[in-house]
Amino acid sequence: MQKIEIDATRLANVQLPGHFEKSGVVITIGNFDGVHLGHRALLKQVRDVAETRQLHSAVLTFEPHPREFFKVQSSRQRLTTQTQKKQLLEWEGLDLLVVATFDQAMAELSPESFVNKLLIDALKVRHLIVGDDFCFGHRRQGDFTSLKCLSAGKDLEIETMDTHSSEGERVSSSLIRSCIAAGDLLRARKLLGRWHVLGGRVQSCLRTANGYSLLLQIEAGQAPAFGRYRVKLKFNGRPMLFSGVADMGANSGLVEVGIDNLENSHVAHGCIAEMFFLYPLIGLRQTEAGAQKYLSSG
Repeated sequence: MQKIEIDATRLANVQLPGHFEKSGVVITIGNFDGVHLGHRALLKQVRDVAETRQLHSAVLTFEPHPREFFKVQSSRQRLTTQTQKKQLLEWEGLDLLVVATFDQAMAELSPESFVNKLLIDALKVRHLIVGDDFCFGHRRQGDFTSLKCLSAGKDLEIETMDTHSSEGERVSSSLIRSCIAAGDLLRARKLLGRWHVLGGRVQSCLRTANGYSLLLQIEAGQAPAFGRYRVKLKFNGRPMLFSGVADMGANSGLVEVGIDNLENSHVAHGCIAEMFFLYPLIGLRQTEAGAQKYLSSG
């Protein structure tokens, strides 16, 4: 997957790879925080259209998130870092990731300029697929009806996709954040389609009577509720996973993790850690068998 960065003040200077310019692009637009099951259904539709129409598949996202730029719910944690999101999108088999700087110029882009200058002229979009709640342009003035009107008579097909639901609820990043904050990591796992992960760095590693005790400085991500969780960890991007128990306390920035065995892990102060949350060690789902039974239901 190739990546380009654009901003609203230099749309006329956007340079796509030559083969993208020639064949055109099918694209979807959104923040894609978490790249959850709803996102993945939308991205699959993009890939399917790209194959059918012989276009290149692409996704357009914004950095920072518009809510962060306007300081709306500024304390809300992201589900994924930029690096994690890029990797997850790449795993979805897309050809191109477009990261647009969201600043005042982008915020003031009219719906007409968004469609004509950004999508059609700069990105050579010939097919656009959006969710049923998509809004765009200055003060979110544009919607799906606006898109249909603005694309009329142009070589741009507009398509919408219905909400993806799970257990009667709309799958959304906000719902997943709520699940994680409440400690319902198994529900979050169902909605994400993978385990929730936090990234950080090792602050200390001590040998104990029962194994090893790590202190992790969490650098980004939505932390779960207070409690103990079965986790798996990997270090410095190596594929080997280590099982442990994480204690989430009042200071969510520092997490203590007990691990039985760290043989051949090469763990040292400052090394990068990824911690995957499997299930809470409380209630009916506290065993691996109980967790698997829940995940296979519904």
